[in-house]
Amino acid sequence: MTAADTRIAPAAVQAAAERIASHVRHTPLLRRDLLPGLLVKAEHLQHSGSFKLRGAANALLALGADAVVAGSSGNHGIAVATLGRGLGVRVTVVMAAGAAETKEAAVRALGGRVVRVPGGVAARDRYAKELAARTGAALVPSSDHDLVVAGQGTVGLEMLRDAPDLDAIFVPVGGGGLLAGVCLAAAHLGSAVRIIGVEPDGARRYARSLSAGRPVEVPPSDSVADGLRGQRPGEVILPIVRHRVDELIGVGDPAVLRAMTLLHRAGIPAEPSGAAALAGALRLNLPGRSAVVVSGGNSAAALAAAGAAHTGTGRRPAAPHRPACPHPHHSEEGRAMNPIDTAELTGLITGYYRETLGDDTLDATSDFFEAGGDSLAAFQIVHRLQELLDAEIAVALVFTYPSPAELAQVVVDDLSLASASA
Repeated sequence: MTAADTRIAPAAVQAAAERIASHVRHTPLLRRDLLPGLLVKAEHLQHSGSFKLRGAANALLALGADAVVAGSSGNHGIAVATLGRGLGVRVTVVMAAGAAETKEAAVRALGGRVVRVPGGVAARDRYAKELAARTGAALVPSSDHDLVVAGQGTVGLEMLRDAPDLDAIFVPVGGGGLLAGVCLAAAHLGSAVRIIGVEPDGARRYARSLSAGRPVEVPPSDSVADGLRGQRPGEVILPIVRHRVDELIGVGDPAVLRAMTLLHRAGIPAEPSGAAALAGALRLNLPGRSAVVVSGGNSAAALAAAGAAHTGTGRRPAAPHRPACPHPHHSEEGRAMNPIDTAELTGLITGYYRETLGDDTLDATSDFFEAGGDSLAAFQIVHRLQELLDAEIAVALVFTYPSPAELAQVVVDDLSLASASA
């Protein structure tokens, strides 16, 4: 693929990487025993909780606007608001009726203005374009923009430089900016890696458009992967997908939820949209070395925890996070727990598990996931721990250390370390 094939030159991804370097995190490629033969690009550890920060940063920094309008299902809006807060840019985010309320709240908490519109993603994007034109603000779409696509492509640039021998990359497809960006990155580096886009079964606009030979708009979707509910392929993106993507596959909600549960068990707290690529990889089960992009971790529980821990920096803390706790700790009976007794804390956490998960048979070695735990239950348990210990504790710790005994030990270790360095 060359610059003549598309509007965006592959070298634009390298330019984006240099422009945004001080604003984004180079996220790791993780290996997990539960996912043999797969590498996981951990964009849930990105500032703002998703890969969207990359495209937003490239656009805002290049445009230099005083005010921007963005249409978003949530993560793009959070990313734009995060950057806008630091850069002094006024941000308005247009969200469709079905967008998650927790993501709207996160945008507002970061100082962004939110406008809700009826209809789906297509109606949202039309309104955002009209609003930007009417107010004179710069339009920063969630995907279909040269600068946004180039910024998202830095995900692929990092992956292929960190693991140049990859045979395949699985990419979740919402608006398609990440997929197109990974294609541009591969072209820039001269990589022949196989690129596979993963769409929700109910929102296969790129697959249908390629089959029809023209852009096809699909009806609004109710996929559990709320960030992948795009309806129409992007004008900038479709030619890139046509020239470079090797395969587009669909996955249903059950497959996405199974993949998300597997990621959680592996200590990776992905949101449903962030688990779609793994669902695709599990479906194809390709030979060789593959990588999946976990595009984000902004679940309702993660956003609630991030909001509670927000310090005004505009950045979401990475998980797992070391608690900061210079204060004395008290048990629910008011007895001092400083220094913390591991056995006593294990007993209290076991009680939280029993009450939250509704199972009185659980003990100190019970596995959170095997007991039916989910993101909401993890948040409820951590919220009680935070109140008990007067400390900031990441929800991700429950996913990484799923038994009461393991969780208690890591909390004690972290609190002891924080107290010693205070």
